Amino acid sequence: MLRYVIRNYRRIGLFSFGMTALSSAMVATSGADLSLVQFTRMILSCTLLFCVISMCMLIYAPSQRGALEITGIGSIVAATTTISIPWSGTVALLIGLVVFAATFAGVGGLLQSELARKLGRKRTFNQLHSSHVPFSAKLIWEHTVPGAAPPMSIAQA
Repeated sequence: MLRYVIRNYRRIGLFSFGMTALSSAMVATSGADLSLVQFTRMILSCTLLFCVISMCMLIYAPSQRGALEITGIGSIVAATTTISIPWSGTVALLIGLVVFAATFAGVGGLLQSELARKLGRKRTFNQLHSSHVPFSAKLIWEHTVPGAAPPMSIAQA
């Protein structure tokens, strides 16, 4: 289990940091009157909660682990937008949620697009590194290893 967490620490960290940043930005702009101690407790508990959520998602839905990264990126962008707009309260919350949804959909769509496939995201190792040579295996062997007998698989072909 520890190896699995170590292999995915970037996903866990990005998701936890992003969602904690979005949560704290929304609480900060909502007008809630929290002391520094209460705000710090909220940040620590949110971080722990989102770490547990991301680990559960990695364990029970490992095929959806890309959603952790997309959610983290979207929530960081939304938190930055929520803090930087001049409004507060419900307007800031709604704008933050709209920006989060748009960023989530945009990044997710970009990663699943034809452009991502062309860049090699959906290609296997053999597809990326294999090629076709228009010569026979016997001729290639004779050129590569001159004077040596060809292996049995080439000699029989």
